[in-house]
Amino acid sequence: MMTAGLLASALCGTLAGMAGLSLAMPRHHRQCYPGQGAPPPRRQTLLWWGSWAVLAMALALCAHFAGTGTGLVYWFGFLTTAAICVVLLLSYAPARLPVVAGSALLLALVVPVLARFV
Repeated sequence: MMTAGLLASALCGTLAGMAGLSLAMPRHHRQCYPGQGAPPPRRQTLLWWGSWAVLAMALALCAHFAGTGTGLVYWFGFLTTAAICVVLLLSYAPARLPVVAGSALLLALVVPVLARFV
């Protein structure tokens, strides 16, 4: 049960990471925040590095709890699923992408902490 929760946390982490990478791009940032222009360079850099850090955390979770080989397969599957979700959100509900990304990031960070106590 603990492994399933942590793998769900890795899925949420990949979703938050992929959403963050898309929000770091000026085109998608304007799409999600229509009143603003392109993201300022500092925000763009923070989104880019933060997204890669979250993706690395998700990879570490997958590799630790499913083994290196199987963990990589899970991680690539989670990346594919997250990319499809981000594409669909950008296509049909771009204003909701930042909310979904923030919620996924919160779950990705909280679930491993809670899993230690269950």
